[in-house]
Amino acid sequence: MLDLDLVLAILHHFFVFALFGVLFLEFVVARRGMDAAARVVPIDAWYGVLAALIVIVGFSRAIFAAKGARHAYRFWREDVLVFLALASNCLVGMEGSRRLHHRSAGIHLPTRTARKK
Repeated sequence: MLDLDLVLAILHHFFVFALFGVLFLEFVVARRGMDAAARVVPIDAWYGVLAALIVIVGFSRAIFAAKGARHAYRFWREDVLVFLALASNCLVGMEGSRRLHHRSAGIHLPTRTARKK
C-alpha cells in the first residue's frame, strides 16, 4: 500500500504542473486576439479549480500525512514566507474569480491599453 504522504505529494506536484499548463494555454489563446477571448473563460475556471486543489492537498499533506498537525502549526507559525505564499495565492484567486464573474455576466472590465500619440 502506498504511503499517504507520497500520494498527497504526487497529487500536489501534479496539480502544480497542471496549473502551469493551464496558464500556458491561456497565454496561447489570449495571444490570438479578442476574437478568442470567450475561450479564456473556461480556462480561467480550470485555473481556479487547480489553485484550490493545490491549497487543499498541500494543507492535507501538512496536517494529516507529513509529521502531523502540531509540527505543521509550528512550521506555519515560525515561517513568514508560508503566509506570504498563501496570501498571494488567495489574492490572485480572488482577482481571477472577480474577472471570471464579470466576464460571464457580460461586464467589460477596463484594461490597460497603449496610448496613441
